[in-house]
Amino acid sequence: MAIPYTEVLFGEKDRSHSVLSASCDPELCRRLSHQLDLPGHAPAGFVLQSFVSCFPFENSHYVFARTSSDLHAARQGMVFSHAIVVPLHAAAGIADIEFIISELKKERPDPLDASAGDFTESVGVTDQSNNHVGLAQALLDSESGPSVMSDAKDVEAIVMEIWRSMPPLLRSKFSFRTFFSPEDSINSGASIICTPDSMLSRWPEPQIVSKTFSESASPAARLICGHSGDSFKIFLADLSLEIDSFGILSKASRAFEQCYK
Repeated sequence: MAIPYTEVLFGEKDRSHSVLSASCDPELCRRLSHQLDLPGHAPAGFVLQSFVSCFPFENSHYVFARTSSDLHAARQGMVFSHAIVVPLHAAAGIADIEFIISELKKERPDPLDASAGDFTESVGVTDQSNNHVGLAQALLDSESGPSVMSDAKDVEAIVMEIWRSMPPLLRSKFSFRTFFSPEDSINSGASIICTPDSMLSRWPEPQIVSKTFSESASPAARLICGHSGDSFKIFLADLSLEIDSFGILSKASRAFEQCYK
């Protein structure tokens, strides 16, 4: 499956966060720029290493990005971001995002050259299980808001794992972001938020996620974690539902439990 992509490089330019190089529409890049700047006011003593973001943008594109400290900036506190942008509909067909995440740069390349082209990804390549049922259940019970976790490197790996088992249409609606406080995340539409350990106490307790595995997880949570048996998958296929939200998947899970309890 050939998937078209473009790239955008963001960083300090004339003492502000700007587009450094891009292979897509300049206006789109300009609108995307503030989404890939530092996500709010960093807490005292916070040292930015690197973090990944994955999110739909303007109902037409899906963005995979990595943000790091901009070591070439004229002043401190500036960031460098490398984004790989694909058509929104194509995100649903990407079964494994690890190869995309591995291509995201952590510092300015030399020369500053954003490319465009196609990459080939085999759909349906994985059916790997994971033990992140605590997160999966929180996503399904998302009335209280986005699921909040800490430890960027750990959460990054978790996101790549649960992506593999998500229903395809749900991938194109999924959003993983980093924010320092609830105020920074307003209107972000994030499904999962990563925040520094020192800032966890600022978030509502019901949104903070346990990473533990539970044998009593719902069929939908087990599906997201790759533990679901064929019976729930067949049930979903028979319903012919478009599973494009965690809410719809949760309702289908409850209906399955009612039918087969």
